[in-house]
Amino acid sequence: MAAQILSFPSPVERQQQGLVAKMRRLAEQGHPRRAELIGVAVEFDMAHELFWGKPSLIDTRSFVAIWSKARMLYQDCTGEFV
Repeated sequence: MAAQILSFPSPVERQQQGLVAKMRRLAEQGHPRRAELIGVAVEFDMAHELFWGKPSLIDTRSFVAIWSKARMLYQDCTGEFV
């Protein structure tokens, strides 16, 4: 019987999933910046897939810039520090 390897999401993956989900929920609730929230959430989700894929298809600077954009937008909309 082969040993099974468990895979757990990294802290960055957990934060990404949480932030994207929070942004989408906020947009679904009818926030005035709904279109911007959805657009940035999609952009961040795509960047995450491209950055953590094998091989990575975007550089670290681009990934961090998109993450920062998403984080700042969510904080502007809610006042919640993420």
